Amino acid sequence: MLTPGSTLGPYRIDREIGRGGMGVIFLAQDTRLGRPAAIKALPEDVASDPERMARFEREAKALASLTHPNVAGIYGLEESEGRKYLALEYVEGESLADRLQRGPLSAAETIEFGLQIAAGIEAAHEAGIVHRDLKPANIVITSADQAKVLDFGLAKGRVAEGPSASSPTNATSPTAHSPTLLHSPTIQTPATMPGVILGTAAYLSPEQARGKVVDRRTDIWSFGCVLWECLTGKLTFDGETVSDTIAKILERDVNWSALPPSTPAALRALLARCLEKDPKRRLRDIGDARLALEELKAGHSSAALAAAGVTSEGAAAALDPAAAKAQARASARRRNLFVAVAFVAGAGLSLLAWNLLRPAGGSSSEILRLSIEVPGNLRATGLQPTDDGRTVIIRAVPRTPAPGEESIARLYVRKLESEEFTPLAGTERVTAYRTYPDGKWICFLKPVSERSSEMKIMKAPLDGSAPASELGRWERSWTPPPLVLESGELLAMLDRDDSYVRIPAAGGPPSGSKKVTVAGAENAIRFVEALPGDRGVLLATSTYRGNVFQQGVALLDLKSGKAKVLLSDAGSPRYSPTGHLLFSRQSTLFAVPFDLGKLEVKGAPTAILGGLRTAEAWSNGNFGSARGRTLVYPPGGFVGKDRRLVLIEPDGRATDWSSERLPFEIGVFASPDGSKATSIVATPSGIYEIWISERNGGSARRFIAREGADLFGAIWSRDGSRVAYSQVARGEADGLYTVDASGTGAPRRFAKVALGEQCMPNCWTTDGSRVLFTRFRQGRQSVFAAEVDKQSQSIGDIDSLFAGESGNHALAFISPDGRLLTYLSDESGQFELYVRAWNGTAPEGPAISIGKSEFGWSTWSADSRKVVYIDDRQRCVQVEIVSQPRLGASAPRVLWDIQAAKTIGAIMSLTPDGRVLAIRKSDAEDDVTHFDFIVGFPELLKQRLRQAGGK
Repeated sequence: MLTPGSTLGPYRIDREIGRGGMGVIFLAQDTRLGRPAAIKALPEDVASDPERMARFEREAKALASLTHPNVAGIYGLEESEGRKYLALEYVEGESLADRLQRGPLSAAETIEFGLQIAAGIEAAHEAGIVHRDLKPANIVITSADQAKVLDFGLAKGRVAEGPSASSPTNATSPTAHSPTLLHSPTIQTPATMPGVILGTAAYLSPEQARGKVVDRRTDIWSFGCVLWECLTGKLTFDGETVSDTIAKILERDVNWSALPPSTPAALRALLARCLEKDPKRRLRDIGDARLALEELKAGHSSAALAAAGVTSEGAAAALDPAAAKAQARASARRRNLFVAVAFVAGAGLSLLAWNLLRPAGGSSSEILRLSIEVPGNLRATGLQPTDDGRTVIIRAVPRTPAPGEESIARLYVRKLESEEFTPLAGTERVTAYRTYPDGKWICFLKPVSERSSEMKIMKAPLDGSAPASELGRWERSWTPPPLVLESGELLAMLDRDDSYVRIPAAGGPPSGSKKVTVAGAENAIRFVEALPGDRGVLLATSTYRGNVFQQGVALLDLKSGKAKVLLSDAGSPRYSPTGHLLFSRQSTLFAVPFDLGKLEVKGAPTAILGGLRTAEAWSNGNFGSARGRTLVYPPGGFVGKDRRLVLIEPDGRATDWSSERLPFEIGVFASPDGSKATSIVATPSGIYEIWISERNGGSARRFIAREGADLFGAIWSRDGSRVAYSQVARGEADGLYTVDASGTGAPRRFAKVALGEQCMPNCWTTDGSRVLFTRFRQGRQSVFAAEVDKQSQSIGDIDSLFAGESGNHALAFISPDGRLLTYLSDESGQFELYVRAWNGTAPEGPAISIGKSEFGWSTWSADSRKVVYIDDRQRCVQVEIVSQPRLGASAPRVLWDIQAAKTIGAIMSLTPDGRVLAIRKSDAEDDVTHFDFIVGFPELLKQRLRQAGGK
């Protein structure tokens, strides 16, 4: 290691003058040429890291190819005792960051220094080099007012990549795909996994913050941030933490009103082009910025606008903050926000934990940030890291399967030392999974065979060293996934009576069931996490308080068998060894003191972190914590607020039903003539209302709403004159209602619903005298037909349409000609869709299966010859029905994939012209691509609690 007085070739070391994550800097004297030099070496703790050494050599080659008065040059590459050093031009002066500590620059100074900086970066780009870490701290202003750009240690480009790299956007660059640990205010620790963000948080471009491959346009964004800081003396986007800063970069508009009023219009316009979030709309060449600044310096404002390629609309936006904000909002709608996690319906998958390896030299007080990327060829529906932090597992489906392969779900595993996710053998068609606490094994559920809906429990080593073994069968009445205890035992919750069973660690028959009674909770209890030492189990529950259903957190004491509610408005509970219970409320993470010995919550919750991803207004964000040191979560906030209604052609092409953007949920119902649609819209508090919209019309309007009551259904009568719907408020007014479609007249209840029951209207009979509906009660599903002209009749007085037949029956739909009926049933042992003759009052004759369905909702074509539904593989399929000479059905024909079409909800409608009316996700709800991690989370927790005055 170099020390003062030592020599390195012709250089005599004077002293250390700087230290950072990418190197240690010494001031030295060149004894041959009599000039000062800066000697850069890697720190000792990373000198043996091959990746960092490779990056070091790439930096030397990149800088050697670059000679420009506004770029600090390189004198040579030296080696001593097996270590390499760079001899760099020593630039005397003050960094731009230090200069800005005294206040902002004038417009003239900003233009002058900006011109020089742009010229230096332009030279780098022409040499195929992208700086990737442009910021005031890497710019030195000499005593002669010359700006010099330093530290290309994060650069990438063709000179760095060898013969195969031909452009600065080469995606094979090792630095383009490494993960990034962010350490406020600058990155101090490089890493070795894919999906990394390199750079300093406040100057990251949106694409760089997402961990995507970047090109020279990322430097243009950073250049815009530098100009902004010169003019205002403030960061363009400033947050309390790195995570907050990145969130603002991705989601907030630039505050154009913060610019000094005297800022020239052309300079504002140039900034608007540099700070465009969408790189496709951003200024494409830093040379254009240099030309614009040269014209500004010469006093030619109009020429400067032309040089920057700014249109009259763009200039107006830059001059008018309101216009700029509207333009930014439009851009935000077009881009896909990174991250979220999307869970398979009913699987209840949750993020558990990831104990990341701490970086070398890290202390317990460090707070480091990481963003990891899901492989682009996979559509992930869940992520779970192991407790030891060495492995990441995702459940995913290939976007484009290989020829001859099916697009089926598998588990993909990636070790930290690897850069790829590899499929885990034997996990084909996996539905749910959990890792074991030792981080070496995983249990998962998969079908017994390709054509069976019966599930089996499998256990496999994560390293693939042995084939998966079967532990037993997973009963249909159990709620997936199983919970793994430290002892290796599995717990399975029964979804019908809130009991649970224990499955031996080695497999075999389950124990007898034990009842879980949680006062005030509904029958929607689910296992979430086992406490240390198997002391107890945290449960997710459903509670009804304040006239609204809420997710809650309960605790089961495994010793006493007693359970109690801990929090009535919370989700995704996790225990932290800091003595806190972590949980979420919508998109915010909270912490509350928790006594592990007494299993009690003490004190009031404190908000810790915002921005957890939620898809519905009523849902709470998912997250995980690893041994109290690392937090992992999908970011994005409430991403479901801008959904829209679309019409989908049989080939999958979609067009907007209207321009309306709302938090639509559950489903959409087209009127018989196809001109209107009713839909369910969630309020900010999660209450469901019925809205109505017209095709190609203006704004949707609230049709029916009841304070404190959820409204479902909203199905049209055959003539379009009335709408039937369900009201649930846990009160005497619950039931099924009809209302005039014009909105006039008061709703009339035609069937009462008992406490604990839920009913969903399915369809009207052809003559409009009755409504078929499904009752969900104590895990059973039955179909009834109620006369709409009778008021408040009891469901107990109505005969089931399938009385005397075995199995569950649900979601029945009469064909438009009134002759056939489709419905969902598990009479064969698995849920399938059936078609059967309808005599006007009841089903009759034999039934035939037309296919398996995950959701069960089906819809008839106007000519009663086709049925469209979502199958068990999440595809929209069509079946042709014939009734003569006997009832029959064709094989299902796939129309389109609901994941590819980005639709949500099971309830869709066929319009008279044969198109499917459905709800489409918002742009922000796109597939999961990133997850955020906070290493050293206890320190962040401590800071937040201290700020809030808590403990």
